[in-house]
Amino acid sequence: MNQITQHLETLQCNVENTPAILERLLRTIRVRGFALENMEMKTNHQQLDITFNVCGERSITMLINQLNKLVDVNDIYLCEKSDNERLSA
Repeated sequence: MNQITQHLETLQCNVENTPAILERLLRTIRVRGFALENMEMKTNHQQLDITFNVCGERSITMLINQLNKLVDVNDIYLCEKSDNERLSA
């Protein structure tokens, strides 16, 4: 039986509140091989504070680096190291 381990990670992100920023964030998460498990978003004047729970096999550092390259991202960091893992066949 071949098992694939997926890690659940929590990211905190502060972005400018522009019309397409949410779409660009979600597309980057998907294209980089992660699944969105949960998302919370709060408006802070002209900015958004977003917390993502993402699950994937790839390096979370790679995802953070890619999200940082988006124009309207002000700050993004890994909130906590989660010990939650998913096993799938």
